[in-house]
This record gives sequence, C-alpha cells and structure tokens, in this order.
Amino acid sequence: MPIGFCLQLKAKMFSISTGKVIVILNEVSARKLGIRPLDRVELTNPKNNKSITAVVDISADHFIADDEIGLMAMASRALDAENSEVLEICPSPKPESLFFIKHIIPPLPCQGRSLS
Repeated sequence: MPIGFCLQLKAKMFSISTGKVIVILNEVSARKLGIRPLDRVELTNPKNNKSITAVVDISADHFIADDEIGLMAMASRALDAENSEVLEICPSPKPESLFFIKHIIPPLPCQGRSLS
C-alpha cells in the first residue's frame, strides 16, 4: 500500500538485468517523494493496472531527467511498460521486519570520541 505523495513520471528503459526489481530516480524526483537509495516504491502502469514494488537507486547527474524514472529489465517486463509511457510512483512503507530489528538490537552507547 503506497504512502504519502505520488508522482507521474515517464518510463526510460534500460536493458540491464539486475536480478532484482530496480528503478532509478533523479535526485529532484526522489527528494519530492522523500525517497532515499534502497527505499522501496510502488509503481503502477495506468494503461494495464499492473503494479510492482521496486528498490530505488538515485542518479546524481542528468542520466535520468526530473520527469523520468529509469526501469531495469525486470521492472519494465513486470509492468509491461513501454519507453516514455507515464507511470505512477508512490513511496512504499518500510518493511515491518525493519521495525522488529530496531527493537531487538539495542543502540550502542556513545563513547565520547570524535569522528574526525
């Protein structure tokens, strides 16, 4: 289930097999969505209503435009999307397992040392 603000971005296809469902966002689009690298997003192709959850990488240069989302091979196949097709992108909630792990692992005490 998506949370928060969603964007509509044009698909930019890459025929790269990653073994995972990965998408690439421009820094500006990622900031608008509140997304960081390795966060998850839900993508929907309005043309056929196919939807997937993907892991995000972020491009710092102009490799991906502000109005685009880069789709690796697995993501484009799963959505049955075409180049320049408009897709809806929404942030996904963090996995529940992450919250359980944070409660199990106690925070480490500060040793008072400087990092510099």
